[in-house]
Amino acid sequence: MIGIVSRFADQKGFDLISEKVHELMKEDVVLVALGTGERKYQILLQMLAATYPRVSLTARKQRSDETFSAMPSLSCLKPLAPGVR
Repeated sequence: MIGIVSRFADQKGFDLISEKVHELMKEDVVLVALGTGERKYQILLQMLAATYPRVSLTARKQRSDETFSAMPSLSCLKPLAPGVR
């Protein structure tokens, strides 16, 4: 899972993400994006959400005092090495 909580802008690296995102989506990943920003990136993320079922987009303005967290279910976690818990 790749989670992004950010303003969608070149300054935040979205120019780099946009260059590789289709290649990235060939992998077994889930992309979750929360934020607003430059229209070209909002359109890109909307297109990705419509194309790939593993992309989730929530566009909303963020407040600096908000806290976001995500926790995968235990069934999603894989051990780092045999015998390591």
